[in-house]
Amino acid sequence: MLDNAQKIKVLCVDDESELLETLSESLKSIGYEPILAHSKDEAMAQLEAHSSDIMLIIEYLFFQIK
Repeated sequence: MLDNAQKIKVLCVDDESELLETLSESLKSIGYEPILAHSKDEAMAQLEAHSSDIMLIIEYLFFQIK
């Protein structure tokens, strides 16, 4: 677990709110600071707002299997 001095911001992008909330809670529990975006446009705005702070970007893509 990271201490407050080492908190790394993680941008999480997905259009499913429940998935983002679950991922957010998981990241918080191990000391990361999640930044959530529900679309590409939101993600780009968050990157602009936090560009010097974000260390890692995670994008979850789920595909339906037919």
